[in-house]
Amino acid sequence: MNANNMMSYYGRETNIVRRDKASSSPKVKGEIYQGIVRRAYPDGRVVIYVPSLGGEFGPIMPIGIDMSSRLVVEDYVFCAFSNESMTSMVVFGNSKLSNRTSITIVDNAFDYSPPSGFAFQGMMVYSLFDGSYYGWNGTEWTTVGLQGPTGPAGPTGPQGPSGDWSTAQQVVAYSSATSGGVLLSSSAGKLVYNTAAQTITITSATAFSTGKRVDLARLNSGAFIVAQGSGATVNGTPALTLRAQYSAASIICTSSNTYLVVGDLG
Repeated sequence: MNANNMMSYYGRETNIVRRDKASSSPKVKGEIYQGIVRRAYPDGRVVIYVPSLGGEFGPIMPIGIDMSSRLVVEDYVFCAFSNESMTSMVVFGNSKLSNRTSITIVDNAFDYSPPSGFAFQGMMVYSLFDGSYYGWNGTEWTTVGLQGPTGPAGPTGPQGPSGDWSTAQQVVAYSSATSGGVLLSSSAGKLVYNTAAQTITITSATAFSTGKRVDLARLNSGAFIVAQGSGATVNGTPALTLRAQYSAASIICTSSNTYLVVGDLG
C-alpha cells in the first residue's frame, strides 16, 4: 500500500457522516448518529435511544452540557462511538432545542433538591422510592394528581370479647392525670390519687364519652376535691369532696360534658 492509498484509506475511515436512518450495517466508525433521550437523571446523565442502531445506550454524561442547558426526555441529540470496538457511546450536542418540561427520575423525591439554575415551579420528578410523581411548587415537592373519590365503607368487624378484671388498672398521681388542675381525657379508666391537698377540675376539655369513668383515692391527709369547671356539669351528694384519708370515689360521664361523682363523699 503506497502513501496515497494510505491517506485515501484513513480519509474514508475518519469521514464524518450523519446517520439518522436505518442501515443494513449501522455501526460505522466516525459516523454521527441522532438519538432521542429516553430517561434523564438528576446529575445530568441520560439514556438515549438511537433509531438507526435499534437500541438504547447509557446512562451517559453529555459533553458540554451544564445544569442550565441539561437534556430532558424526548430531546434529540448527536452522538458517536468513542472507542474502536464501538461499544461506548458519547453524546456531544442537542440537535433540537426543546421547551418542554422534563420528568426527572430520582431515588426519593424528598431526598432530592433541584440543582441551582434548574429549580423552576412546575418541575416534575418520578420517585423510585414510592412510584409516585411529584411537582416542585417553588419551595417543596407536592404530590401530583387529584385525590380520587372516597371508596365505600367496609363491613363492620366482629365484636371483640367482653372485658374482664384480669388487666390491672393503671394507678397514677394527681400530677400525671391533670394539666393545670384540669382532668385530662387520657385519664379515663385510671385510678388517681392525691399527694397533698388538691382539687381536680372537670371542664369541657376533659371530654369523656358517655360511660367512661375515672376512680379517685384520697391517700394523703390533705383534702381531695372535685370541682365543676367551664363547659361541664358535675353532680354529687352530699358534697364533691372525698370525706377522709383513704376515702374513694368515681367520676362517671353520664352524657356529654355531664358527670356524676359517687363514693365516700362528705
